[in-house]
Amino acid sequence: RYSLAALTTASTSWRVRSARRAEIVVPAIATECMRLRYRPPCGVTSRIIRIVPFAPPHFLGAAALVAAAVARCHDPALPAALEDVSRVQGLLAGPSLNGLGAAAMDGEGVIGFLAPPACVLWDRPAAYVPEWGWAAPDADVLVALYEVAAVRWVEAGRTTHAVTVWAAESEMEDAWHRLGFGRV
Repeated sequence: RYSLAALTTASTSWRVRSARRAEIVVPAIATECMRLRYRPPCGVTSRIIRIVPFAPPHFLGAAALVAAAVARCHDPALPAALEDVSRVQGLLAGPSLNGLGAAAMDGEGVIGFLAPPACVLWDRPAAYVPEWGWAAPDADVLVALYEVAAVRWVEAGRTTHAVTVWAAESEMEDAWHRLGFGRV
C-alpha cells in the first residue's frame, strides 16, 4: 500500500535549493548541525529548527512519528508491528550506526527524521529509506532533511537514493517527486 521512488545523483556536488517556506544553508561539513528558519503551516509562528545527525537519543521521538503515520493510514494491510513504538525503535538502531541519517529538532523534540540503511540497489551503493525510516510534519521539513542528508549520502559514495512512501500521504509523495524522485 505504498509507492517506491528512486533517484540517482550524478555527482558529489550538491546544489542548495530554497524551499518554499524555509531558508536552507548546508554547512561545509555535512556532519555539522544545520539551522534553518521553518515557517509551520496554518499561520503558526515561525521558529528555528535544527537538522542534526540521527542518533540513538532520537529513537523514541522518531518511532512515535512512524507509529502516528501508520495510525493515520488506517490500512489493515500495513504491518501491525509499525504501530508498536518499541519495535520501531529496534528497527532504527541499525540505520543510526551508519552515519547517514538526519533528524529535524524543534527544541529537544524530534519533529522529523530520515534513517536509511546502507545497501546496494541496481548494483550501486545506495541509501534506501524504508517506510519506517522517515517521517516529517510537512513537505518543507522533509525537503530540508533530504537536502542535508543527501550531501552525506553522496559524500559516502551512496549515489543511488530510494524511498518507500505511504500511498495515503499524497503531500509527502509530492514532496519526494519535487526532489526528483519518481515511481518505480
